[in-house]
Amino acid sequence: MFLSKKIDPLSVKKLLPTGMTEFDVWSDRIIQLTGLTATPDSQKFALASMINTLGKTECDKEDLFFIKALHKGAADQIALAQMDQIRAKVKARLSDEAEKQKQVSQPVQQTSEVTPAKDGAPNVVLGKT
Repeated sequence: MFLSKKIDPLSVKKLLPTGMTEFDVWSDRIIQLTGLTATPDSQKFALASMINTLGKTECDKEDLFFIKALHKGAADQIALAQMDQIRAKVKARLSDEAEKQKQVSQPVQQTSEVTPAKDGAPNVVLGKT
């Protein structure tokens, strides 16, 4: 008795598109399967880039490869955006702390003002600037 194994169609290698119409049909199918909210043009650009980076003899690839690669690319973009936001917050916080430290460490300058008193003796008034 043979056990039949169900084959996932997304895991089957398919020839890569070699025409413009074929690329559009293929990429539209991949994009629909990803469920990502990025624009179709940006996803098609990414898919075209992925094809270009494949080895010289890789003429067939599973749809699942491209679906996962698009998801990974989207996750990378979000992760980089989060890192940039955190970096900006830390930079602003460190700048604020440095400014506060600078204000605290500045010495207070004493000024004196000498004015004649009514009785003729000098009157010295100390102040901070």
